[in-house]
Amino acid sequence: ENTGLIGSSFNDDLLFRTNDGETWEKVDNKHLIGDNEYGTSRIYEMTFVDMNTGWKVYSSDIYRTSDGGQNWTKQFVGQNRPGQNQTYFVKSIHFNDALEGWALAVNHYYETQSAMEPDNSELLVLHTSDGGTTWNEQFSQTGLSGETAALEPVKIFFSNSQIGFCSINIRDYASWKMNSILLKTSDGGASWSEIILPEENIHIADFEFVNDHIGWVIGSNTANETSFIYKTTDGGMTWVRQNAAFLDGPAGIDFVDENLGWIATGPAIILSTTSGGE
Repeated sequence: ENTGLIGSSFNDDLLFRTNDGETWEKVDNKHLIGDNEYGTSRIYEMTFVDMNTGWKVYSSDIYRTSDGGQNWTKQFVGQNRPGQNQTYFVKSIHFNDALEGWALAVNHYYETQSAMEPDNSELLVLHTSDGGTTWNEQFSQTGLSGETAALEPVKIFFSNSQIGFCSINIRDYASWKMNSILLKTSDGGASWSEIILPEENIHIADFEFVNDHIGWVIGSNTANETSFIYKTTDGGMTWVRQNAAFLDGPAGIDFVDENLGWIATGPAIILSTTSGGE
């Protein structure tokens, strides 16, 4: 519980490592900065299964490390859907062990290589069973966004090999409004269904589950600009609102068990709970 890595997605691809939870040292993150021609290079997410073995999504590409983040090997190039004038946009990744993992992506359709049309984007879940060496499309779905909207993948997480959750933002480029949806799978990612949350007009900043049943979702209401924290104890069937008055634009949430957890909020504040947010 005291060892971890944290990365900056806005400041030169910085990585820091701690062994005690109190002090941090910079990790020499050895790979080219700005090697992605389709957008700004940044770390979107990292996941580790032990002290040394982990993966990160870096500008829509997937990298693996076997030495705790000192060196990284590119495993998957996001901007390449074979045989089609389309492109993956990978933003989230999760591994349960050293072999099985999932990635959350959308497929954008291009009229040209330089101009993207947000035309009914396609949600994609990618799966690997060999530690990320090969990836296959496990699930795809269109129709989640309209002709003037585009999907933005936020996060994918599996509590075991069968139960998983993912969140997606739907950004409407006509009205500039953004809403989010939360999906769940009970068959390892082969099919997904939407979880109904208690509020409408929501933007999900992050979510966290510690097992199949207990989880939290944090974000803001885009209609009244208030922050929220919701907790479920039955896998997303019902939700209870928790106190969110102290949140200033929630950004991230993480729990190590059903009681001990943290929320990142702005500006540069980390809050902790030892009671599951109660």
